Amino acid sequence: MVSKIFKKIFGSRNDRLIKRMSKSVAQISAKEPEFEVLSDDQLRGKTAEFRQRLEAGESLDALLPETFAAVREGGRRAMQMRPLRRADDRRHGVAPGQDRRDAHRRRARPWWRP
Repeated sequence: MVSKIFKKIFGSRNDRLIKRMSKSVAQISAKEPEFEVLSDDQLRGKTAEFRQRLEAGESLDALLPETFAAVREGGRRAMQMRPLRRADDRRHGVAPGQDRRDAHRRRARPWWRP
């Protein structure tokens, strides 16, 4: 009973983690367009730039949005696909770039006739 009250007031642990990470996700997503226009060599050069900035004393927390955006863009170029944008896309069986409204049509059907 008491745990339900605390959960109503403070939210679940998962809700608190998502709330805490949503700022970082927004910062990373905001950096995405500036990395899309870089050439492959410029994107590779970002690694050396990040190392220099780290050695110069910049904190890891300050570098996180840019480095993650660079890694995300590198992965997108290597795999030719964009990672999931929302957690519920996976739950609905939707691949990135597909319309969620069509997900219900592709549900698995039993091999026997019911």
